[in-house]
Amino acid sequence: MRLRLLILVGGLVCAGSAVAQDADGVTVETSRGLYVPGDTVEVIVTNARKDAVWLAGCAALQLQAFEAEKYAAVPLEKCVAEGDAVKVEPGTHVLSFTAESAHSGNILRAGVAFGWGCTQAGPLSAARCQDFASQWSRNFRISRKADGGQ
Repeated sequence: MRLRLLILVGGLVCAGSAVAQDADGVTVETSRGLYVPGDTVEVIVTNARKDAVWLAGCAALQLQAFEAEKYAAVPLEKCVAEGDAVKVEPGTHVLSFTAESAHSGNILRAGVAFGWGCTQAGPLSAARCQDFASQWSRNFRISRKADGGQ
């Protein structure tokens, strides 16, 4: 009896973590867990919704490093203006950036902020979207050396 209860609780924990990886029908993952400086980090955004989602026109891909017990933003792209939102139809889409040695040695995650039910073109902040969410990949690393060593 006790064994069955533990299995059920374990199943609930697994189901809960699976839901946490799917924010409103959008998932984000990287192609690998470890990169070296100079590699192209491919970030796969899957829109499993029946409708399109909209990403920010500038800095659609966000990067964070785990520092001092919390995630902190790591700049990838400098934006002078917000730019027009980018429509992402249902399906899989790849965003990418080049792994830099400045990012090495940290626990990183990549993510996107998105809106859905948007009614007008232009910047995401003015697109009159029904709602917004963010989704993040699992953690990954960039090694300190080009040979993959730490």
